[in-house]
This record gives sequence, C-alpha cells and structure tokens, in this order.
Amino acid sequence: MTETVIGGSSGSAVKFPHDEGLPNISDGSETWDSAGYLMALGQAVDGGSYARSDQELIFSGHDGANDQVDVTAGIAFLDLSGETVNVQSSLGGTSPPAYDISLPTLPAIMVIVPTTITNLDVTDSTLNDFWLAYATDETVGGVSAGDIYIRHGSGLSAPPHPNVKLGEANPDSAGADVLENRGGNPTFSGLTVNGALTADGLTINDFLRAGEATETISSGVVPYSAPYLAVQPESGGSDDLDNISGASAGDIVIVHPANFDTITVTHGDGFRLAGTSNKTLDSPNDTIMLIARSSTLWDQIAYSDNQ
Repeated sequence: MTETVIGGSSGSAVKFPHDEGLPNISDGSETWDSAGYLMALGQAVDGGSYARSDQELIFSGHDGANDQVDVTAGIAFLDLSGETVNVQSSLGGTSPPAYDISLPTLPAIMVIVPTTITNLDVTDSTLNDFWLAYATDETVGGVSAGDIYIRHGSGLSAPPHPNVKLGEANPDSAGADVLENRGGNPTFSGLTVNGALTADGLTINDFLRAGEATETISSGVVPYSAPYLAVQPESGGSDDLDNISGASAGDIVIVHPANFDTITVTHGDGFRLAGTSNKTLDSPNDTIMLIARSSTLWDQIAYSDNQ
C-alpha cells in the first residue's frame, strides 16, 4: 500500500473551502476565494463522495513494464461526515472573527487535481484500488494534516479520512479499468419525491412504488394526479373515460376502477387503444397502462382483464 501526496505539503492539488474553519487550517489563513472555486463547488450534488464525471480523474499511462498507472486531472467532492466544520457567527471588524459555530449538517469539500498524477506504483497483473483523500490529521504515515493524497495498490481498504474511491486499474490491461463513484450519483434510502423527478440513468436496487390517487370522472375526463389512478363514475355504476388531462409527453399511468363499477376506456381522440377498440374495466383488479404522447393523447401499453 502506498500513499502519494499530491497537494498540501507537496504537489499541486488544492481543496476548497480553505479557511481556518476547516480541520487543521491555521489561524490567519483567510483569503479572498476565487469565483471559479465557487462556481465549481456549486456543481456538487448532495449524496456522498464522488468524482465529478467519468471523463476526469480516470486512469491512463498504463505501464506494465514498470507497474505504474497515471490518474488524470479533475475535480472530486468529498463527504466530510465525522469531521467538524466551523463558521463565523459574525463578519467584519478590525480582525477576523472567530470560527465559533459548528455546522449541524456538513457540506462537501472540493478537491481539484489540476494536472495528471503520473507514475503511481501498483501491483503487477491485477486490479489495483485508487482512493483520493484529504487528510484531517496525521494518522497515515508520510501524510501531513491538510494534505491531499492518493492511496493506491492491490486489495486496499478506504483511507481513514474524507475520501472517494476512484476505481481500480491494472497496469497491464487498460481495458480492465473500473471507474467508481462518478458524476454525482447520490444513493438514497427511502426516497419520496413529491412532484417531478428527472434523471439520466436511474438505478433502483430495491422497489419502485407508484403513488396512488382516486379521481371521479367529469364529462368523460379525470386529471392526471398520480401514476396509479383509481377511477370512479361521475354517477351511477358505470361511465366512459375519454381522456386524462394535465399530463406531459412521456407520463405513464395505470388506471383501474376504484370499486366494482364499469369504466369503459374509449378509443378515440384521447386514447389510441390496441385494435382500435374500447377497453372495459369492471373490477378493481382490471388495469390499463397508458403513456402520454402529448397533453391530450395517450397510447395503450398494456391491458389486463383480471376478474
């Protein structure tokens, strides 16, 4: 196992913020911080430690002869869980105010690696772990408090400091590289979304539960108020459903009767149904799944008569 210091006591990597409210930043270290730092930090997404994208802090320069790998330039955001971050309760005055308040919820720290880190020694012919870390103390040999370092080697555990695992690399096979923790992909346990959720590449490892609502037909229409929609007649024990209002293209809905009423989903201007025929739902177990092509037109995905 090797720790290579790339910023702090040596190297060009930097961190932000960097005032004395952070661990092991000495008194009198206040500076006017670059707006570029603030703009980059504004890209952080809540949810742990990660490299900003899969195009930076990646592996290159695989050298099987000398068993070395490079890590390219880039930005990472490190979760400060377990640390203490202090801020000032007042500003201004003839001397810098004290850092006298601890943040109850810790933000991320941004680590900037401005140039490629070259010739990192690794183990021959196997995948090696790479961790980027910020030292808040001196518990790791050869690393000073305030240093930014890369832990690299085969079969490693995580550093005892705020860190992100960049992935694994084999000096003899660039094609075997594995990138990890990329692009601000937060992990949530028990996430409830009230409103729209837009995601590029959403992985669900447990289950997805659609919200349910009950709506009464009015002049052949119900509003799109939930993706799992229980429908009841405007009056009596049966009614036609001609459209679902308030949707956007791409919305998906599953419709079923709220009770043992007969709901006829009509093929026409509102719904394009398989076989150009109406679909009858006369049990709470019957369902039809639809996708919105526009705010006023739905296409059938599936229909199930589950008596």
